[in-house]
Amino acid sequence: MPTAIWGLDFGVSALKVVRGNFEKKTGAITVDLFDQIVYGELPCGYDASPVEKQREGIIEFRKRHQIERQDILCVSVTGSEVFSRFINLPPVPGRLGEIIRYEAGQQIPFDLNDVLWDYQPVKDELEDGEEIEVGLFAIKQRRVDELLDVLGSWRDNLRVVQNAPLAVFNLLEYENRLEEPTIVLDIGASTTDVLVVDPPQFWVRSLLVAGNDLSNALVKKFGVSFEEAEQIKPKVARSRHREQIMRILQPVFGEIASEIQRSLGYYKSLSREVKFEKMILLGSAVQMTGTQRMLARRLQYKVEGFSELRHIQVGDGVDEAELKAALPALVAPLGLLVQGAAQARVHINMVPEQIMLKAAMSEKKPWLLGAAVGLLLVSGLFVASQYLYGEEIRKAQQGYERQLEDVKGFQKWIEKYKEEQSRAKKVRGSDLLLLTKPTIRSDVYIDVLSVLSQTLPTDVYLLSLDVGWLEPDEVKDLGSAVGATGGGMPADFFGGDTEQSGDVTKSASSELVAYFSAESRVTMEPEQFIEREVIRALQKARAPGSQKQLFTDVRQASPLGEVWRDSKTGKRVDKENAESPARFFSFRAYGIVNISSGGE
Repeated sequence: MPTAIWGLDFGVSALKVVRGNFEKKTGAITVDLFDQIVYGELPCGYDASPVEKQREGIIEFRKRHQIERQDILCVSVTGSEVFSRFINLPPVPGRLGEIIRYEAGQQIPFDLNDVLWDYQPVKDELEDGEEIEVGLFAIKQRRVDELLDVLGSWRDNLRVVQNAPLAVFNLLEYENRLEEPTIVLDIGASTTDVLVVDPPQFWVRSLLVAGNDLSNALVKKFGVSFEEAEQIKPKVARSRHREQIMRILQPVFGEIASEIQRSLGYYKSLSREVKFEKMILLGSAVQMTGTQRMLARRLQYKVEGFSELRHIQVGDGVDEAELKAALPALVAPLGLLVQGAAQARVHINMVPEQIMLKAAMSEKKPWLLGAAVGLLLVSGLFVASQYLYGEEIRKAQQGYERQLEDVKGFQKWIEKYKEEQSRAKKVRGSDLLLLTKPTIRSDVYIDVLSVLSQTLPTDVYLLSLDVGWLEPDEVKDLGSAVGATGGGMPADFFGGDTEQSGDVTKSASSELVAYFSAESRVTMEPEQFIEREVIRALQKARAPGSQKQLFTDVRQASPLGEVWRDSKTGKRVDKENAESPARFFSFRAYGIVNISSGGE
């Protein structure tokens, strides 16, 4: 089944959602789910801060939908949150990146260290000697950090952060709606995005007059609440006060039209030969009767709506009539769907580099993980004693996670691995003998560690791991046998003395148990997060190279314990005495290894 692609448009008044997939063989994009979560209908209401509304929106989203681990997540923010500028550069394609970086420092009115930015040439093909027109787009790092915090455990699914007007462009371009000079108006709650397309060129600007100004006009005239005004707008056509309402709104439409004309006048001063005849009207304001007719009269353009998809297919479970009615407000998330499928013309993307790096590393996990896990086993299992095993694996795992942040540093792992291999040949002791016992195959550790590394979210850090045989009664009592706090493996967990431990002397009824301790940095509903993202995820995890589940059962073996660590060094600290304490929750869990999956 194709990987699901989610498009989430974080608007000012609502979170707009679509889900679809891309079939590489046929080149078809299919939408199979859409939704709109109106902030005014949530506990936060319309008056909350943008971040609080988005946080409440995601909480509601989690109640309705679930983004799976392998899904692709693409998000967009309002045009007013993204700085955009179009500049002309000399015709030196070979040095384009160098010149653009210099120009970015000159054009973007913020320190480049405080923003995430990207660029794209406006024209795909250039004539010899022609200047290169480039669009620069930047968003503050702080805003993206807020988005990542709102997304929580789904941040690792993030592949695209886009400017909403450009997402709109990608959808209309994919739908072949921009083959002639076209003006696109997307009237949102707080901004009206103006997208000017003179194929193959495009230009965007966000105006600070929009749907909320219409609502405020009704609030001022009738003395109703903002929420009541929002409910009035879609019902204007059926209201007996229709003419009175439209007279009240005319000055606002006039202001919107004036701002649009001013922007178009500026663009025409740059491109004098362009002639526009068509305008596409989008946004939630389109739902109000009379909007299209009023703007057409004031702007003197042929204004059309957007009520059908020509190339994106509609899945069987989607109500086409409801989708058609909602389309004007869903163009941006549908454009994200196109970009997530790598079918977009505009590829501006402001995802932090470290997240993209993790994604790239995740795609290469089969060969990366094999070498890295080999290093963990050699340095952790062959060298450490049984009693220090938990600490060794914790240090190795931390080192592994740090190295995964840097693809270039992987060569150092290879060199270290060779050194450890050479050193391991000289090692003799009970740990080496333990791995050669016929009761446990040595690659069991590799399988378990591999699955943990791939399944645990990046918000969860593995501290220790051990594998051994336990009797059914011992497994049953495991929860009460293990304390609630602490990160290390109890020395007598698998029987105490190495020569008599459970992983050496198994009986016919013994069960192979993988026991691990970990810490989670997710502090919002941590119990539910660990149950959903750790316990349930591991219950579904497949054994490497097999279609069978690695574990027949996975359970939490201790209640959560609160842990504070220094946010810079990662060391455990006392909350009251630390300068920058970060809150974590520690826990222990165990899984019964599925013997039929190759665990023995």
